[in-house]
This record gives sequence, structure tokens and C-alpha cells, in this order.
Amino acid sequence: MRLLKLFKVSAFLLALAGCSMVSGCDKTDTDTENVDATEVNAILVGKWHLMREGEADMSSEENYVTFSEDGSLIYEMVIDGEKTTLKRLYAVDDNWNWSEKEKTYTGTIRDYASSSDQHISCTITGNMLTTVAASVERVYKKI
Repeated sequence: MRLLKLFKVSAFLLALAGCSMVSGCDKTDTDTENVDATEVNAILVGKWHLMREGEADMSSEENYVTFSEDGSLIYEMVIDGEKTTLKRLYAVDDNWNWSEKEKTYTGTIRDYASSSDQHISCTITGNMLTTVAASVERVYKKI
């Protein structure tokens, strides 16, 4: 009887030790995966509202931008009535990740209009896009 109990405990400890060696049993694994730039392009394309600090809704008509795609380039256009102005030209970098846990895309885009070929950090969560460039944060809401 005692030998049977010792066998069960040993089997349990071996199974526990074996689990830590199997991929997927380790809970410290990251929950992010790389995503293709074309997937990010598809998310960015559309009409976005540039949120002002402290703004809770989209009642202001003048702060709309449209991202449209031409191959691997993203155009940011400001629409003011019937006038459309090209504001920035971006390329989506190939360093984007998707976090299943946070339901968030993170990566960078490159601003071709900037003389320094600046990379802008981006986070996309749901219908919100946050960009940070040179300590300036912009928050957009997709409409």
C-alpha cells in the first residue's frame, strides 16, 4: 500500500516536471504574435476623428482625417468641406505585433514627410489609434 502511494506521488511529480518542458505549459510565454503590414494597412484605411485632449465625443466636425492605401503607403488626408489636403505620407513598418491578451496591435509607421525619416510608435486597440512621435501623442477614433 505504501509502495503504491509512493508510486502515485512519483508519477505526479514526473508529470509536473514534464509539463514545464512542453511548449504551452509554461505560463511565462508571451501572448503576442507578429502580424503582416498588410493586415495593419487594412485596419488603418478609413475615416478617423482626431480626438482633442479631454474630448469625450465626436461632436466637432473639423478634426477628421482619412487614411487611404496605395500599395504599401498610407496617406493621411484632412477633409475640410469639399477640400481634401494631403497631410502626411506613411509606410507601415514590418515590426507589428498582436497581443491576444490585450487585444492590441503595436508597431511603428515611418513618416516620409519628415526630414528625419521618423518612426512613429503606434497602438491600435479596438477603434482607437494612438500615435507617439517626438513626445507628441495623437489619439484617433475610427468612425
